[in-house]
Amino acid sequence: MSGGNGFKVLDRRTFVTDEQGQQVPATEGVEESDVSSDMPSFVQLLQERTLRAEEQLQRYGQEFNEELEKQLVQTRERLSREAERELARMRGDLVAELLEVLDNFDRSLSALPTGANDGVRQGLTLVREQFWTTLERQGLCEVEALGALFDPTVHEAAGVTPVSNPAQDRHVTAVIKPGYRLASILVRPALVQVGRLS
Repeated sequence: MSGGNGFKVLDRRTFVTDEQGQQVPATEGVEESDVSSDMPSFVQLLQERTLRAEEQLQRYGQEFNEELEKQLVQTRERLSREAERELARMRGDLVAELLEVLDNFDRSLSALPTGANDGVRQGLTLVREQFWTTLERQGLCEVEALGALFDPTVHEAAGVTPVSNPAQDRHVTAVIKPGYRLASILVRPALVQVGRLS
């Protein structure tokens, strides 16, 4: 068979005669396994490519699922860390407000005259200690200040005091308001006087 375009088409099918005497392709009524060896090579090539593509698709799907699982784990960890940081910040804010109550206890105790009722002084002292113990259980601790080398990350200088001793130069000579940490978070810096060699 030839077309007008110069190509020649060959019919390579094989035919057999059936019971009625008609010509039918040889593959009709034959099991697929019997035909597979007679398949043209380009059909086999397509089947191999399809198989490879399916395997690659499965591999890509598995890699995608693994990457998705990894991203989910990382997201959970990040959200957990952020939640912990936010909780620590909120605890720090609450403790910072409670420190004002502690300061008021200290002011009340220092304002009591020496001849005041010892029962009142003792009661205020006990309540202050109980309050402090409660804050300590939450992780609050006082920042080291008096006599320490001035550290701007934990101390806030309110003024400078002239000193004659070189060992006191740039050291805290007086604490005006104590500073506090809650675990590793600085809740309030210590307000201090700093010595300067004169």
